[in-house]
Amino acid sequence: MVLATSAFFGLKLDLRAQEKLCDDICDRLKNRPQDGCFRHQCLNAVKLPQAQKHAELYHALQNADCLSPDGMGIVWAARLIGIPVGQRVTGIDLMTALLPRFAKSGTRVFLLGAKPDVVETLWNTLPIQYLGLVIAGVHHGYEPDDDKLAAVIRQSGADALFVALPSPRKELFVDTIAPKTGCRFAMGVGGAFDVLAGEVHRAPVIWQNAGWNFCGAFCVSRA
Repeated sequence: MVLATSAFFGLKLDLRAQEKLCDDICDRLKNRPQDGCFRHQCLNAVKLPQAQKHAELYHALQNADCLSPDGMGIVWAARLIGIPVGQRVTGIDLMTALLPRFAKSGTRVFLLGAKPDVVETLWNTLPIQYLGLVIAGVHHGYEPDDDKLAAVIRQSGADALFVALPSPRKELFVDTIAPKTGCRFAMGVGGAFDVLAGEVHRAPVIWQNAGWNFCGAFCVSRA
């Protein structure tokens, strides 16, 4: 997998467009089974200042195999300093782009995070939405013991792990715990599970492209 990165506040910002990144992730899972866990992280305008104050979070982002620009604030800031970012790559968009590919390839998926009823809903609905998708297991986000979670995920035999825990626990889990799960791909997806389960709605695309998604992306609850 060829990486195209540029230094951004000391972090290796990945410049691949979403489609190319999906291709590379799937190629790695298919053809490089011994390469360990590929850890994907996202960077947005809220997380960057948090990371500058939180050494463990900064290290987790710095240690990622791929750090994508999630949010127009990061895209604009990168472009201002001469980094040719073509598009943002959000956690939920990357996840939903990967799921049909995982369904086709037989990649086994584990969902970690959110409320018990949310992950239960996704366990039942995602294999219908993405025909053939194998959900190896799910676990809600209220278990504080990371080693226990790692054991549950490892026992499931999952290949890919989507983590919907709060920050910075999400990033730290992907960085240090995911390699213990036996999964060969792991990424944080923020509030994606709630959106996919219909609990909340994303901001309109025009808001997202204008950089206003933090004002309305996850604040509209299901009626």
